[in-house]
Amino acid sequence: MGCNARSLELGVIMCKHCGTIIDTVDCNRVKTFYSDCMQEECVVARLEQEDEPFLE
Repeated sequence: MGCNARSLELGVIMCKHCGTIIDTVDCNRVKTFYSDCMQEECVVARLEQEDEPFLE
């Protein structure tokens, strides 16, 4: 019986704006990292959101 020597990647990198999984990371525990994705729809939405005036 063969043994697969593949590591389990417990970390995930997610877009902090749209929640898309960008990548996984080899960690020693479950961990979530947040970054900005470069998907066109997300970038356009962020730019449009920056242009809107801030309302209190």
